[in-house]
Amino acid sequence: MESAKRNGAGYYDPTAFQAIKNTEKGAKKTMEIYRGDIFYIKKINQDTGRPAVIVSNNDINESQNMVEVAYLVEKPNESLPTHAKVRCHLPSTALCEQVVSVSKDRIDGFIRTCTDEEIEKINKGLSISLGITESDDTMAEKLKELTDSLSEAQRINDELRNRIKEEIDKQQELEKQLSQIETENTDETIKVAAERDIYKDLYMKLTEKLIGDKI
Repeated sequence: MESAKRNGAGYYDPTAFQAIKNTEKGAKKTMEIYRGDIFYIKKINQDTGRPAVIVSNNDINESQNMVEVAYLVEKPNESLPTHAKVRCHLPSTALCEQVVSVSKDRIDGFIRTCTDEEIEKINKGLSISLGITESDDTMAEKLKELTDSLSEAQRINDELRNRIKEEIDKQQELEKQLSQIETENTDETIKVAAERDIYKDLYMKLTEKLIGDKI
């Protein structure tokens, strides 16, 4: 340690040494850390460490000197719902039931950032571990989605009903025209009858679709 406090010329210079240490600390404090980032976390008073994913929110990550992490392992217990699969250098698992607070000074090399799918799995594991249920806002959002889906189904149902009514009206008009045609006008009779059969077939298909949607 004493040798580290000497300058390039070999003179003892504790002031310069402290300035360098302060610069290093300042650099660590300004390190950009975001939720979902995977870093190596050094063990206390050691250079070795293990990978972990940042799980604290970005406001804390920016303003505080401590962050919350979930450590990663390569051989998870597949039966635990609090284990979230993520990729580090190798396929790994975040231990969401073992969230710990660590100082930013222990954050070392950046590895990668989790995908949205991986973060979703981590969120689920944390929710199960902490016993957090869905918020009222989330339930309200899901209820709105369901209501919108029902409204759209009703709109399609009404549209089908209107189309069926139009086809029924056309079929009735054709039946009326057919009854007015002279029996000796065979060609015209066949033409009108063919048109009637086409609309009748279309009516049956629309009716079957409407009934199928209701089931």
